[in-house]
Amino acid sequence: MQDHPIWNNLKTAVIVTIIAILVWLYAEGRNVTEQTLTATVILVDRNPDLVVDQLNDQVRIKFRAATSKHEQIRGRLATGPIELPVELTPGPNNEPQAVSLMQRLATLPVLSDLGMTIISLQPEVLEARVEPIDTVDMPITVYAGDVALSQVTVTPETIKIRLPHSQAQNLNRTGHTLRADLTTLPNWATLPTNVPHTRREVPLIFPNSLRSDDIKSSSATTVEVVFTIRKQNQELTLSGVPIHINALWSELSRFDVNIDGGDLVLDQDIILNGPSDIIDRIDKKEIRIVAQLRLKLDDFVPGSHTSAADFNLPPNVTLVTAPPTIRYTITERQ
Repeated sequence: MQDHPIWNNLKTAVIVTIIAILVWLYAEGRNVTEQTLTATVILVDRNPDLVVDQLNDQVRIKFRAATSKHEQIRGRLATGPIELPVELTPGPNNEPQAVSLMQRLATLPVLSDLGMTIISLQPEVLEARVEPIDTVDMPITVYAGDVALSQVTVTPETIKIRLPHSQAQNLNRTGHTLRADLTTLPNWATLPTNVPHTRREVPLIFPNSLRSDDIKSSSATTVEVVFTIRKQNQELTLSGVPIHINALWSELSRFDVNIDGGDLVLDQDIILNGPSDIIDRIDKKEIRIVAQLRLKLDDFVPGSHTSAADFNLPPNVTLVTAPPTIRYTITERQ
């Protein structure tokens, strides 16, 4: 049976349309044009013991590609930087190195797979400094603001950080430490005094001179701290405080001053009150407390006398008890 003429005409139209579309697609694929786009190029060295510090990363790429590919190429360059694998070595005195781009970018699959033919680059090289990465052991100190602490332990006592060689040298030279900052803890201001506290995951504060971008890795970012908060002020009882006779040498050469009992020490205890850190130093004998018997010229009268002891106390330290009385005898020498 013969085909109906209308059916034959329809088949012919479909075939012609398909051929036209194929010819158009072929022509578009063969239609090659040029374009210039700006891309961010990042040098990536897979060596974990090196750090690459680029001085520039913007590159204008003039390329040739099928017109149908241009939109796809623009989309790829807009999605993020182009990572360019390189193998570099540290330069002398940390001087910048020039990395040639043309051959590397031309053969980079992420670009060549898009059918790009690179015509020119501006700039043709990227400059970068390459440094080895050093490992530094950094000690940890505990920061508590103006709160006095005792019996402080930190775990771990040091941490290892990896950073560029120049930064490591600077840290070793200046002797910076990391700070475990207790003031950031919840309820810090209301913690009870004179009892041990254990706090885990206390954050570490890095020195201001150390940029966070320079730290490639750290063995820890928090530590455990055990501590006791001392009272801001505390009292201390002292016994056997020595007595010092403070008088003109001319008078001491004419008169004998004898403390009753024969010992040049107070026969009464005294109680001091002051900042915990200073009181602690007094208790450890790092700061010496002495009772002064101050005698003026008209005090040198033979006989028995009494006088209130005087004290040169450290700043903010006060005498809680009344000044002890010193009994003494003055005798004129023959």
